[in-house]
Amino acid sequence: MSHTLIAVRGVANIEDDSPIVARFEIPEPPGVPQGGISADLDCDVTGGPFQGLISGNILDDGQIVQESGAELWGRLTVHPAFVNAITTSVQAAALDTPSPIRIEIDESAPHAEILPWETLFHPQEGFLALEDRLSIVRTARCPKEAEMWPLRGPVRIAAVLGAADVSALDEWRSLRDVLDQLNRDYELVVLTCEQDVYDEAAAADPNRISAEWIPGDAQELTNRLKDLRAHLIHLFAHGSSDHEGYLEVTDPVAHESGGAPIYLEAAGLASKIRGAWLVTLNACSAGGATNATNSLAYELVARGVSAAIGMRERVSPETANTFTRTLYREVFRHLAEHLEQGEVELDWSQVMVKARAALCSASTPGPLKLVASKVKTWTLPALYTQVRPASVQILPRDSTLSDQRVSDLVKKIAELRRQKAALDAMGFPEHVLSNMHAMVDAEIAAREAELTG
Repeated sequence: MSHTLIAVRGVANIEDDSPIVARFEIPEPPGVPQGGISADLDCDVTGGPFQGLISGNILDDGQIVQESGAELWGRLTVHPAFVNAITTSVQAAALDTPSPIRIEIDESAPHAEILPWETLFHPQEGFLALEDRLSIVRTARCPKEAEMWPLRGPVRIAAVLGAADVSALDEWRSLRDVLDQLNRDYELVVLTCEQDVYDEAAAADPNRISAEWIPGDAQELTNRLKDLRAHLIHLFAHGSSDHEGYLEVTDPVAHESGGAPIYLEAAGLASKIRGAWLVTLNACSAGGATNATNSLAYELVARGVSAAIGMRERVSPETANTFTRTLYREVFRHLAEHLEQGEVELDWSQVMVKARAALCSASTPGPLKLVASKVKTWTLPALYTQVRPASVQILPRDSTLSDQRVSDLVKKIAELRRQKAALDAMGFPEHVLSNMHAMVDAEIAAREAELTG
């Protein structure tokens, strides 16, 4: 898989009420020798199409989504390396090679998160976030990125359904209705504050689905998520983008009495769920930022979670339910297709293309490219990942390796792969390089053989 990486850095001394000013650069463009040269990105979200998109209705009779994407494209194309890099990715995608556009937002530039990157509009290709084999992915750097996780046994899923004054019954059903797409053993734990959801989940499939009540405080809830060791975590709650973002989760007592919710912040949540493959925050503004603070989804990834999806703005319960159904249908299809191959890269970029398209079509019937220009809904889910996607190694169900030995083997394989990649830049003669590659490949193969039994 190739990709274009656009790095967005902050500019010192920016005023809270000033336009967005940042530096963008193309540090790793495929086939672009002048990569790494930076240029100014000067975008004012308080005026023009950006403001129209932010303040407008979900359905707009004009072409506000396309206008915003075209404006963003114009601001970026002042640098030829950007155009060349995008062209390279478009050409690779035409040859059936996945080539997502990754927007790496530095922690110094939280204000750049506000920009509607998902609307980026190519004059010939249209919305890149809706183009098969392309997509738009936001990334955050983590000091210790995940490399590879082992999987033996079922896929574990945890769904926390607790949004105050909003029934989660349709949300639960949206998830339940697409579980058959997984086509693999799974275990789903539904944590809820509602009796109707609890009863339905408890009766759905006793062998694979269980229901629990949401614990009464944040530490109990995050500890429960840690104990579950879920691969996929889904949270249906209220959210805010203030103070690095947080979720408001309602427990059964608060649900009945209208009491205070549980507040989940990035640090406490991330520390307990770093092993998750994907965390979906189906909550208002969990993918949105302010001029001063990053979004909750960004913060989770920056603190070690492999990938997180958050809504950039407030969404209706109906939109949230539709997104759950369309997203997990594609997530489960992706896993079903790749898990039997022994190793699967946890790259959700193509999943998001299909989920966004389905969300757009569900909002307004009609040809996708025509409807997408004026339907804002599909642009609201933002996917955040680490710069390099993690992967999963499938182990035999009867594997007798200890968890510690599995961990050691996975780390050693990742280290050997990094060493092999580094050899190419050391200037060895071709015959020497070939022999060194063969030696590393042999070591990797020996450890993979032990891992897979």
